[in-house]
Amino acid sequence: TTQVELRGEGYLEFALEVFDSTFTTAKAKSEYPLTLPINSDLYMQASVDTEDSDMSLAIVNVKATTSATDSEDYAGPIHYIWKDGCKDDTTAAAIPQSSDDPKKERFKFKVFKFVTSDDNIYIHATVK
Repeated sequence: TTQVELRGEGYLEFALEVFDSTFTTAKAKSEYPLTLPINSDLYMQASVDTEDSDMSLAIVNVKATTSATDSEDYAGPIHYIWKDGCKDDTTAAAIPQSSDDPKKERFKFKVFKFVTSDDNIYIHATVK
């Protein structure tokens, strides 16, 4: 979860969470790091928490790295799941919502590991 301060406007809280396949239960912080079988589906949701009915969220990039921090200086392996607003991973899929909430975007992709590293994998998202 990230909070962004908008000058004179307040705070927006963004979240990128792992869910079960029905999107009823998000994984608790105490469950991390997750250990998942390779090629199993990983269900995620990006969201913004706001009472502004005109607010909407769109995914720009979702990428996996071996760093907990998303930094331009990062030099390790990177795998894009979404890039420039489009699906980049062949196993990725957008998941429609029954409520059609414009403040949430849901997707899934297959669990993988980097061939060059046994480190934990961290998922980073850029939204607009």
